[in-house]
Amino acid sequence: MNKLKILLVDDQILQLSALSFQLKNLGVEGLTQCTNAMEALSIAEDEQFDIIFTDLMMPEIDGVTFINKLGSLGFSGSLVIISSLDDIIRETVKYMANKLNFSNIYELRKPLSPAKLQDILKDSLMSRDVVNELKQFETSKVSIDDVRYALKNGQFINFYQPQIDYQSKIMVAVEVLARWKHPEYGMVFPNEFLPIIEAEKLENELFKVILDNTLEVLSSGELNCKVSINVTQSDLEIEGFSDYFIQQCNKYNVSSELFTVELTERGIYEDTVNLIGNIVRLRMHGVGISIDDFGTGNSSYLKIAQLPFTEIKIDRSFVDKCFHNEAKLSIIKSICTLSNNMDLKLVSEGVEDRETWLLMKELGVNICQGYYTGRPVSIEALKLIS
Repeated sequence: MNKLKILLVDDQILQLSALSFQLKNLGVEGLTQCTNAMEALSIAEDEQFDIIFTDLMMPEIDGVTFINKLGSLGFSGSLVIISSLDDIIRETVKYMANKLNFSNIYELRKPLSPAKLQDILKDSLMSRDVVNELKQFETSKVSIDDVRYALKNGQFINFYQPQIDYQSKIMVAVEVLARWKHPEYGMVFPNEFLPIIEAEKLENELFKVILDNTLEVLSSGELNCKVSINVTQSDLEIEGFSDYFIQQCNKYNVSSELFTVELTERGIYEDTVNLIGNIVRLRMHGVGISIDDFGTGNSSYLKIAQLPFTEIKIDRSFVDKCFHNEAKLSIIKSICTLSNNMDLKLVSEGVEDRETWLLMKELGVNICQGYYTGRPVSIEALKLIS
């Protein structure tokens, strides 16, 4: 398995042997096994691993402490939390681990299925390759001048993630996402360029590029569906932002009603006069308004009552493994009731398997977005899919 290095930590020798056997059957060769966390920490301090599997209930140092210490050591590979403890305990430990610098985090109930292990190995290989590319990118010391040049010279391109209607199974919309097609380093992802964009307050320049890219493919007929596009608080606080948006739609002879703008809940926490005015004017021209990451901020229900939203996006943190978590499921059901009572379209983000698809459909969610129905792709690839 491309020489993945894996560390297994479990005080139960039988469980350790069973997991080792499963991984070897999947082609893994680089396995290190430890029956206590102290030994594992000592090894992890001197060696680099792609994946670390850890139990939670262990003597001397339990899994919670072990994970924290891994974070302190700077481990940045994939972490797999394995335990027979209650789902809510594993979920909470995963929530804690998300605050550390691990590339992927999984929480699994014993015994582990070979199919799930295979998925973890594939994801970790992909993450390792991406990390290596990013390290190469970081060493290039790209300057703000490079970013400005990219914005002005067509290096920022659009990717599109399909949004699928649960009932008809037809692609009814896409979310547009920015990518930087760097001439030397290839495709650069948002987690690399957005910090530079935000630090230099270039969000609106990026938005204009992505909007024009979108209008071009709508105008040419390459894209024939509705589009969700992300806007930031700084965008909406610009006086005349909504006027510019409508003017560009008119320039390309594209109906503004094809658009939905997505606002993160955290992005509308400080709702200024300009922000509210721009939102209202966009709605007056038929632009949909979506509240993204719903339920993750401090004032979800208040904002729904105050601003003219047309859509709610259920955050992926609620959707992920919701069928095994009663608390998540209860929250999703309450959001479904809210959207139904207020006649708001409901989109579920982060749908990655058939089980979640079927559950969201049963609950009455309108639109699916996630890897199960389609990853973000170029316009050329999207045309083949659609």
